[in-house]
Amino acid sequence: MRDKQVYIAIADTAKSSGVDPIVMGTHGMGLIERLLVGSQTQRVLVHTSIAVLTMR
Repeated sequence: MRDKQVYIAIADTAKSSGVDPIVMGTHGMGLIERLLVGSQTQRVLVHTSIAVLTMR
């Protein structure tokens, strides 16, 4: 898993484990921080067909 991006590892692990839904927290970053740093939760949402529940 070390060679993969975090969001890919989360999505792959959830899929292979039969997880539904994926539950992820958000840090409540503002727009600028999110654009500069990115969001693992956002990337998981985009890269998986499994339902993702986000909590703040």
